[in-house]
Amino acid sequence: MPLQILRTIHHRIGIYALSIVLTFGALYGAGLGVYYIYAHEKLEDYAESILARSNSLISQVKLIDGLRQEFAVYEPCSEQYVLALRKRLWPYPLIKDIAYVQDEKIVCSALWGKLNAPLSLNMFRNKVNRGSYTWVFDAQIEENITADVLYTSNFAITVSPFAFQRFWEEANKMDFDAIIGDFKHDNHFL
Repeated sequence: MPLQILRTIHHRIGIYALSIVLTFGALYGAGLGVYYIYAHEKLEDYAESILARSNSLISQVKLIDGLRQEFAVYEPCSEQYVLALRKRLWPYPLIKDIAYVQDEKIVCSALWGKLNAPLSLNMFRNKVNRGSYTWVFDAQIEENITADVLYTSNFAITVSPFAFQRFWEEANKMDFDAIIGDFKHDNHFL
């Protein structure tokens, strides 16, 4: 009889231990599933926010680019020209500057006025040509000043360096990165 009691206890302890292990395993799996869904939703919201900001930036660039005829009535880089640039720049928070370009050099801008020596747009990290437009990424504007600039033969729009700052900070807090490539995978952006 005592031997039978010991066998029953031993058998039940095994069943209890197995039940406990399976319960913890199921709870752990469910927790991982819930965390995955939560992280996926956060990443989805983050991606949608970046896309919305990008669309807003492109929209502002197109609106300013559409105004270039307003500036054409003035002599390039005259006081009236620079004043017109400044007035038009004001309502666009994602745009840092609007400039007059000649021979791939900024001659004057809304932010800097008429420059003593034109700033070359030939010092950059990356350059992408799209039709009549050229995007220059991390262009060296001044010492310790870089900017992303979209320009044509005589007109440049500088993107605010703070346009995507919030997203860099959020990515660091959430501890994830994204690598985006172009169609040919020639260019990758982190």
